[in-house]
Amino acid sequence: MNSLVLFFSKGVSLKDWDKTGILTREIQLYVGLLKHGWSVSFVTYGDKTDLFYKQQLKGVDIYCNKFGLPPKWYESKVHLLHRKVIKNCSLIKTNQMFGADIALHAAKRYKKPLVNRMGYLLSDAVEKLPEFKHFELNKVNKMQNNVFNKADKIVVTTQQIFNRIKTRGNTSSDKLFIIPNYVDIKLFSPKHVNQKYDILFIGRISEQKNLISLLKAIENSNFKILIIGNGLLKENLVNKYSSNKNISWLNAIPNYDIPKYMNQSKLFVLPSFYEGHPKILIEAMSCGMVVLASNVDGNNEIIQDGINGFLCELSVKSIEKKINKIFISNQNKLDKIKNAAREFVVNQFSLDKIIDLELKLYKSVLSPTIKS
Repeated sequence: MNSLVLFFSKGVSLKDWDKTGILTREIQLYVGLLKHGWSVSFVTYGDKTDLFYKQQLKGVDIYCNKFGLPPKWYESKVHLLHRKVIKNCSLIKTNQMFGADIALHAAKRYKKPLVNRMGYLLSDAVEKLPEFKHFELNKVNKMQNNVFNKADKIVVTTQQIFNRIKTRGNTSSDKLFIIPNYVDIKLFSPKHVNQKYDILFIGRISEQKNLISLLKAIENSNFKILIIGNGLLKENLVNKYSSNKNISWLNAIPNYDIPKYMNQSKLFVLPSFYEGHPKILIEAMSCGMVVLASNVDGNNEIIQDGINGFLCELSVKSIEKKINKIFISNQNKLDKIKNAAREFVVNQFSLDKIIDLELKLYKSVLSPTIKS
């Protein structure tokens, strides 16, 4: 039996996935691999409480810091603490670039192929996003380049990230492989229900998401907006707009509850300064929503303006203008855009399609010893 060991991002646990509502979404790919005859193990940075998720993982094995070791010590010894499963696996994969150096060390120690997967380029995030300013860019670039050089395959989620890495000049195209994020197209599907909200935003309440500009764009309107998420800016924004009864706030919810709110809303808006391959955007499209996203990398690789959604610039004025234009648009035109959005996601990002791409990737790494 072929076996995969997935290294979580450094410091991340199954409990973290559960707390942020993404557990059921994130495990779908790996549960799917089980059905294709693979065994799968997760190496996490959680404590022994991660073992409580065994039943939910439906056959995925869990290796965590059940020893109660200090995080730094656990990180440095993880390849020894879990050496049995690592020594016996077919290949090692990372979930993101952060912590990929730990997975690389384990792969080289036991002569295992490494697939380094990442949803965004960590060095770009450090340069562009305030949330990543605590990273030292020089150290990140050094680690990132080392992983690029020594990993067997580099998996990215978009053509734009592929091109960014390629232009850096130190990674061959043969190593690069595009596998987008996936959507559960059955869960995230259109439902004909009463719509309660005009506008929906779901995401971290952080500077990256540019929610402040969205709120300013609609503050003098009568649009009813629902904002779902947590983050450092939330308390201040809730207080600032407490008198606006058209704005409703919810804390982060489990991924499987999101379709309910998408189907209750007319327009999904994602005005971010930066994205990798935004899962929430393709989930909204899968629900047949009209979507409006900022014209930045990540978003504009998914959205064709006026075809399967709409694009706007980052400014308050641009967001306001595009929202108003959408709400006075011909309904037949909007229905065509909604149908195109759903069709695009079904054709490009279904879970079955992404599992097939994963299996193709593994075969390319392990061939000729593997039969997928």
